[in-house]
Amino acid sequence: MEATFDSAVPDLSNVPGVSSVEVAGPVVRCHVRGPVAPLLKVLAAADVTQLVSREPSLEELFLAQYGDQDGGDQDGGDRAGQGMRHGVR
Repeated sequence: MEATFDSAVPDLSNVPGVSSVEVAGPVVRCHVRGPVAPLLKVLAAADVTQLVSREPSLEELFLAQYGDQDGGDQDGGDRAGQGMRHGVR
């Protein structure tokens, strides 16, 4: 999941089901496993301007399960057409 904020990015480190949190300026990226309600509750309290959510690719699922054996990039990126953008304002 990726969220963009008008103000400070909230701390997601203690939100159940959230992992791999990365913050870059006003944008936070993270993985969510299980119910998304706890994360949405934290995000709703902040000034979210954009929210992107997508299912992981088969490659991302494989790497999460088995790891990156060759030391390559695990990011996978957001490939065109796989994300859904939601304006929140």
